[in-house]
Amino acid sequence: MCIILNVSTSLAQGRLSVGFDLASRKEIRSYHDPQGYLNKQYTPLFAIGGSLSYMINDKWEVESGIYETSFHQTVSAYYKEPGYIPLSGTGWQVNGLKTLQIPLRGVYDLGLNWKRFSFSAIGGLNLYHLNGSLKTRGEAGLSAIPVYPTPPTNLMIYYESYPIRKSSIAFELGGQLKYQISNRLNFIYRFTALAGTRDMIKMEGYYEIDNPPTLYPFEVTSNGTALHHTFSLRYRMGKKKEKQNWWEYED
Repeated sequence: MCIILNVSTSLAQGRLSVGFDLASRKEIRSYHDPQGYLNKQYTPLFAIGGSLSYMINDKWEVESGIYETSFHQTVSAYYKEPGYIPLSGTGWQVNGLKTLQIPLRGVYDLGLNWKRFSFSAIGGLNLYHLNGSLKTRGEAGLSAIPVYPTPPTNLMIYYESYPIRKSSIAFELGGQLKYQISNRLNFIYRFTALAGTRDMIKMEGYYEIDNPPTLYPFEVTSNGTALHHTFSLRYRMGKKKEKQNWWEYED
């Protein structure tokens, strides 16, 4: 009876945590754009979901979860020539949460603690699975604003985006800062880099100028490579430890 009581009590003492996660995601795409008109600076995407973690010992923790995350589906461009102000705006960004992301991570406590703060290293894998069509087609235009000389009549862009495959794996590596709010509640900030392994979304298109009339084709691919700033609230589960023997807590 004593053995059973001790085992069940130890399993209940806060090894399991549940969390709510929100990540700002900067997707890194691959561009084939010989003319260099495409704008590679675009709005951040987001991932949102929940996590479940288990503390193996004082140093190691494993976790998994499920997130709904985003891939860019559009593109923008500007007239990148000497003497012109590079205004973007031909195209628009779509932040549709249409991709499931399932992580499997290991978290290692580095032993760098200060007051309520602690630092850890993170590594693991992420499964991406497209659960939406992610098919888009668009066109847009923007008149170039000159400094010197006379601008072209217009800059137009045409593109079509579509999925190549439904699932892929991305490796993840980074660091974590944890702040202990209370005995059960922690706030976590993470900065991690994800390296995709297979292309998932492809965009094909071209842009054209009227003076002189010229077409420039381009291709853009996404494989899940990204930088993540993740913010999380974690609640440590388990029953409050009860006094098992009459002499406990005695001076």
